[in-house]
Amino acid sequence: MYSNITVHRGLRISRHAPSVSHLFFADDALLFFQVYPTACENILSVTHEFCSVSGQMINLQKSFVRFISNTPEDYRDYLSSTLRMKSCSSVGTYLGLPVDLGRSKCKEFQFMVDKVIKRLSSFASLSLSPAAKLWSSGKKSRGLSLTPASVLHLPKGMGGLGIRQLRSFNLALLAKQAWRLIQNSQLLASRVLKAKYPGLLSFNPSFTSNRPSWGSRGLLEGGGVLSSSVAWKVGSDSCAWDTSLVRHLFPESVASKILGLDRPSQKFDDYVYWKFTRDGSFSTKSAYTALLSHNSPMDPSFISSAWWKFESSCSFCRCHFEYVDHLFRDCSLSRFLWDFFPWDTGPTPDTLMPFFDWFSEVISNFVKSKNWEALDRLFGFVTSSRTWILRGDPQATYEVVVGFDGAWDPGNHNAGTGWFFQELYSSQVVGGGARASMATSALHSKLLACLYGLRHARRRGFIHVCLLTDCMRIPQLLLGLGSTDISVAWILQEIQDVLCSFVNCQIRKVSQVLVAKAHFFATTARRRDLLFHVF
Repeated sequence: MYSNITVHRGLRISRHAPSVSHLFFADDALLFFQVYPTACENILSVTHEFCSVSGQMINLQKSFVRFISNTPEDYRDYLSSTLRMKSCSSVGTYLGLPVDLGRSKCKEFQFMVDKVIKRLSSFASLSLSPAAKLWSSGKKSRGLSLTPASVLHLPKGMGGLGIRQLRSFNLALLAKQAWRLIQNSQLLASRVLKAKYPGLLSFNPSFTSNRPSWGSRGLLEGGGVLSSSVAWKVGSDSCAWDTSLVRHLFPESVASKILGLDRPSQKFDDYVYWKFTRDGSFSTKSAYTALLSHNSPMDPSFISSAWWKFESSCSFCRCHFEYVDHLFRDCSLSRFLWDFFPWDTGPTPDTLMPFFDWFSEVISNFVKSKNWEALDRLFGFVTSSRTWILRGDPQATYEVVVGFDGAWDPGNHNAGTGWFFQELYSSQVVGGGARASMATSALHSKLLACLYGLRHARRRGFIHVCLLTDCMRIPQLLLGLGSTDISVAWILQEIQDVLCSFVNCQIRKVSQVLVAKAHFFATTARRRDLLFHVF
């Protein structure tokens, strides 16, 4: 917080910096004012009014005043007696660390080094095994050296011990602070630092001061981590790419990536995002992982063989191997689901028959008895079909089924999109289309197919639609489940805008067989055998 009130003027660290009058903590407060008797009187009147309004009292025994170093000693005594507080030369510590640091940082933090040394030296008196004294080297004894120190910082799955590398972890924390100050320019700390060091809070930080502070030098290192780890999300000025100009200025491999970028249909500014997370938000974990992989290249000779092992037990019960018969029939979870089936005829799940023989006989019995409901429930369980409501009433009747799919070539970023309209209770196709495009990923091409299919359905007058997709990620993105994907942020926004024009809309995750028609259209468009077609 800051103040421009002339009665109680705060402190400025530079001419254009905001005046800071007070800082509030959980149960503490720091007040900043100039060394004048009138300022002390103003402080006393403000604290007195606070006590009378809130009904609380200030503990003067725990309160103190700290003066700048050039204040005369007798003047300090006079002002501290006026405030009825003791005078201290240091603010002390906060959360175990010193608040006001001098020029010698090693001296200020020496107490922490002494604590660690004392803790380590106490191990010498313990009766530990040689393996426990692995790093107990000294002048008279030498510990074991079985592997290089770099292996200690490797993840456990890669043969290391997973011990954090302090240098990389410290840089990740500094980068976190720099990211917060850059992204939140309204913060007091951001405004103060920007006024003192104009080039510090940017993704290409620099100093114009000859003697920067210790804290600002740390933020400079954190900003250096950001400068190599951020990217620009391209917006739009309502103009399409000049395809011929892009291909003329850049090599074909680069031009295809540019043309395949996700761009908004409306006008949006470019913005910066963090490259090492899916949603583009900074995280200390991703920054530390990136720094560790850059500073400590992996040596294949030290990779443990356990790294290559995979989990072969059942994903549900973790008690048996994940064989087909156990996963779909014998597992406790599968048996619980099978209990909801009508087993009037045919072998029940507790049989000892081989799974494929048992499954074939179950289908035959359901067909012979014309138990279509049980057969539909059976295939729904095996194919793991799920339905999500995107808009409207879950019990609504839908006019048409819209199946969509995309195809993508990672070599040249050519993409194809396809969709079809199908009657709800039959396999008759009543419309569809295909369109060639550019995309950055397979997911991007599938979302483009979803967008084009919805737009075509709306032009046909459909307002109650059921979407079919073979990609589980698409329902999660449309419903906002889990983290977003920065690479397809604009296309997701366009799909959400189109969905608002429908009365009812649901989406189902189905097998690839049910969207095979859309996949055929998409593959044809990706090969550029068909550029654009609707029917």
